[in-house]
Amino acid sequence: MGATLEGMFPPGWPDQPQYEVSFPGMAGLVGQWLKQVERRLREGMFKDECSGALGFLQAKRSLYHPLLYRPAHANVDVRVRPVALNDGEARFVERLHRWLESPEGIDKVGDAEVFLLRNLSRAGLGFFVGRGFYPDFVVWVIRGNQQWISFVDPKGLVHIGGEHDGKIGLAEDLRQVEQRAGGGTTHLDSWLWSVTPRSKLELARYPQGFVANHVLFDEDGPTAMATLLSRASRGGSA
Repeated sequence: MGATLEGMFPPGWPDQPQYEVSFPGMAGLVGQWLKQVERRLREGMFKDECSGALGFLQAKRSLYHPLLYRPAHANVDVRVRPVALNDGEARFVERLHRWLESPEGIDKVGDAEVFLLRNLSRAGLGFFVGRGFYPDFVVWVIRGNQQWISFVDPKGLVHIGGEHDGKIGLAEDLRQVEQRAGGGTTHLDSWLWSVTPRSKLELARYPQGFVANHVLFDEDGPTAMATLLSRASRGGSA
């Protein structure tokens, strides 16, 4: 059995998107809960919550909300299209919004508009890296006539091939595109947001260091987020 949940884009967007949710077991309970979530969303009373099968994030900066995530401990068979966030992706969203609302975030990017876009695998913005690379998120910062676009992919890095991996090299490729495009008003970047602890990675595979290879660690929390948005910060280098 299945159901649809209508999400929301900002006013003026032409299409009203939907999640398609199927739940072979516990259909009645999950379906009823989804309808309650949709009603609270429409009435402006929505808050972050998790049923054990699905979680919902009211991502204020996201161009589409709510964002659905599938907890690692989920105890009900629920399938979502587009695919729900995993725990690491949901944690990145929470960290981004928490940092932007912190005194440090407000000081550094408070005068800019910041948007978050979930990038869909095989249907969104992709790069010809290996068999195709679709970073999970696009963080878009606008200040005046300047804009910074960062592609961010939260993932485990145990199987990433170090600094010679194409996903690591994407950041340098984007810098070259930025320089060729000229104009100096659009700045491109790419980061891997590691959900794997630093202690479990081989530093020898990253001889220039992790940050130089555009690898940040979820465990570093606000410090990592400040680095990710440093180019777009007031006083930062473009």
